[in-house]
Amino acid sequence: MTQPPFPAIADHFVDRAVWKIALTYAIFAALWILLSDQMVLVITRDPQQIALISTFKGWLFVAVTSFLLALIVRRYLKQLASVNDHLRDSEERWKFALEGAGDGVWDWNIQTGAAQYSRRWKEILGHAENEIGDSSEEWIKRVHAEDLPRVMADLQAHIEGRTSSAAIEFRMRCKDGDWKWILGRGIVVSRDSSGKPIRVVGTNTDISHRKQVAQVLQDANDRYERIASTVPVVLYDDMRYPDNSSRLVFLSKRSSELFEIEADSPGASERIWAMVHPDDLHRVRAEAEKNHDAANTSEFRIVTPSGRLKWIQASSKPSFDAPGKPKIRSGFFQDITERKKYEEQLLLAEKVFANSDEAITVTDASGKILSVNQAFTKVTGYGAEEAIGQNPRMLKSDRHGKDFYREMWLRLNSSGQWQGEIWNRRKSGEIFPEWLSISVVKNSNNVVTNYVAIFADITERKTAQDQIEFLAFHDPLTKLPNRLLGKDRVRQAIAYSDREHAKSAILFLDLDNFKFVNDSLGHSVGDGLLVAVATRLQECVRDMDTLCRLAGDEFLVVLQDVRDSDAISLVCEKILKRLSESFHIDAKELTTSFSIGVAVYPDDGRDTESLLKNADTAMYQAKEAGRNTYRFFDDQMNLDAVEHFRLREGLRHALERGEFELYYQPQIAFAEGVVGAEALIRWNHPELGMLLPGRFISAAEDSGLIVPIGAWVLREACRQAVAWHAAGLPEIPVAVNLSAVQFRRGDLERTVAEALRESTLDPALLELELTESILIHDTESVLATVNRLKVLGVKFSIDDFGTGYSSLSYLKRFDVDKLKIDQSFIRDIASDPDDSAIVSAIIQMAKSLKLKTIAEGVETLGMLDYLRDLGCEEAQGYHFARPMPADDFVSYLASSRPGG
Repeated sequence: MTQPPFPAIADHFVDRAVWKIALTYAIFAALWILLSDQMVLVITRDPQQIALISTFKGWLFVAVTSFLLALIVRRYLKQLASVNDHLRDSEERWKFALEGAGDGVWDWNIQTGAAQYSRRWKEILGHAENEIGDSSEEWIKRVHAEDLPRVMADLQAHIEGRTSSAAIEFRMRCKDGDWKWILGRGIVVSRDSSGKPIRVVGTNTDISHRKQVAQVLQDANDRYERIASTVPVVLYDDMRYPDNSSRLVFLSKRSSELFEIEADSPGASERIWAMVHPDDLHRVRAEAEKNHDAANTSEFRIVTPSGRLKWIQASSKPSFDAPGKPKIRSGFFQDITERKKYEEQLLLAEKVFANSDEAITVTDASGKILSVNQAFTKVTGYGAEEAIGQNPRMLKSDRHGKDFYREMWLRLNSSGQWQGEIWNRRKSGEIFPEWLSISVVKNSNNVVTNYVAIFADITERKTAQDQIEFLAFHDPLTKLPNRLLGKDRVRQAIAYSDREHAKSAILFLDLDNFKFVNDSLGHSVGDGLLVAVATRLQECVRDMDTLCRLAGDEFLVVLQDVRDSDAISLVCEKILKRLSESFHIDAKELTTSFSIGVAVYPDDGRDTESLLKNADTAMYQAKEAGRNTYRFFDDQMNLDAVEHFRLREGLRHALERGEFELYYQPQIAFAEGVVGAEALIRWNHPELGMLLPGRFISAAEDSGLIVPIGAWVLREACRQAVAWHAAGLPEIPVAVNLSAVQFRRGDLERTVAEALRESTLDPALLELELTESILIHDTESVLATVNRLKVLGVKFSIDDFGTGYSSLSYLKRFDVDKLKIDQSFIRDIASDPDDSAIVSAIIQMAKSLKLKTIAEGVETLGMLDYLRDLGCEEAQGYHFARPMPADDFVSYLASSRPGG
């Protein structure tokens, strides 16, 4: 190892010397030429003398500069030799220091593959000075095959500049074939002019002993862990530091079960303290501080990371250092959750025994009373001191014969339990009924050791039994018969009608707008109103009739033996008239009404369920007729109800079966031609054929299925508009109708945004049609949704304008773009002055609000001309085209002309 470990220092010194000599020579030459020429001109002006002096001056310059150059070079060569000697001495001291510390030194030339190894390096592996050659292969072939890839990767990372140095532990084969653990360190010490590494110098340190010690410690720790794993506790060591802080330095692996944290996880102390229940934390910390130099046991609750509540017992004892201060506290954590539960159960059992409302008596096997509770004294009048040691026969009433007790003991001995009603006698002599339960207690050898008797005074229970039976068949609020008894009375009325060949009637009554009373005035007022209504209803029926409260605001009247429908109508009119009178409930004046549905036996049903169902159907017809009226059931109602149900059931599967289809009706601008298309849904029913929206939309809204159906319509309409444009057609806005249910129950904003995103349709080409009924219900919520959708760029129009609750106020607040004039005004526009005036007013109002108008249902050229004269801008209807499938709409566009 004769080459200096740091040759770059000498190279740097030489570079500096060369440049300094060159600079000195240049300065001297320049001064010589400048000054000597001036001196020659001062001495003489004769050209021959100037030539002679110049020759002499040149030779003198060579002589002087040669002498000076020799002096300078000699000086810098001495300095260079001194630097090399210093570097050599530094290298020797460096090697001596490293080898004196027991490290072997290696020097590897990356470009040539040559390597030099110090004597200590060879001694570590058991080799003599001359037994290892000067190549890197000597080092590589001795590295353990399993470690070599890792070693080379670490060294290569340093050579490439990704690490500041290389340091890794690996095994090397010794001369005798054994393996030693080596800590190898290396660092690049020289690079070429391009910065590419040339030499790497490093050390090898024998760490076999350290590894052996670490293995011994690991083996000892593993044995300790194995021992710890056999006990159902978590062992720990807690180190106390000079600043009185403490930290866990050992935690056995069962901690993962108890605390749900790994034993070697960082911050275990803090994490365990954080789990302590807030109600126990202050006490536990105080106990730990108070007993920091003594044994300590504490019980507390923790809440594990998964949320489980556990009871923990922590027991520990300190060990002391030389000055007598506690240094390490060793102990264990134990899960005592089950024990706590058992203790709580025992405590609960004691409390139950002491505080039970039922009397409890415990006897031995011979029947001698061992213990009684407070309830026993309360029921019988005998104190504990009077009862203990006596036989329960002290309570005998003599109302039961020998056979009764013989049967009791036979069952008790055979099954281990008996319960039943029995009469006993109090200390005062009063006889009372009780419900008695006796259980046999046996030991592990199946020998009877005790009898436990639990009994309760059932005097009040027997009194309440009649009340319970009443409540089972009556409404607790109004005291009227309930649904169960009402159905029985309907069956009785049917039986009477069959027997007497008479008719009976079922009146299904629903209180109108009762929910509003409950929500606005409170349930106490609502309950008061129901009681008052029940009282008035009783005044309207005969004693032979039955009035029931079915549930909530629903009542049932069973009219027995009615002559005809006129007699039934009289009862209904009487009820409606009586209910129209004001009620005074809690100083509040209320008015209400009934919607009544009537079903007649045997005309409208032959059994209880049919009559109730048909009366309910008729009641809903009364609701739809405006409330505060009554309706008799007829077959058409049943057919409508059946179809409604049939459609609802079919709608549940129509989407997944792909039974829906969109038709498109062109929207025409008088000056431009086709300017849009309204998407109209059709249902290709597998049995009923193609259904128009009016046939099934109400069923979809009632069932809530309008939300997913409406979402499908939005997606399909947007997709079709994009498809038309992709096929070369002009961009055509598409209009889609919205339901009020979509605003109330669907995430309309998200649905629209997804339809636009999936289809890539420009939002300005989507027009959403709102009915006026949508705008007046939950106005603020609808307004917020409309405004957010407007931000997206979506257009809005008011559909069927003028047929609902038209109001300039909501037109001002809702930023709509178009008004659609309902076809009911268009149909007779040319012949009905009122319709003409309404349409004209709508058009003029729209213009003043800068809104477009479009007329629906335009079927004749006369209608079209009239609308054009009134200033209407757009129209749609059969005069232009009926709604058509998407493919037919393409053909229509190709043949259409502006102006219709």
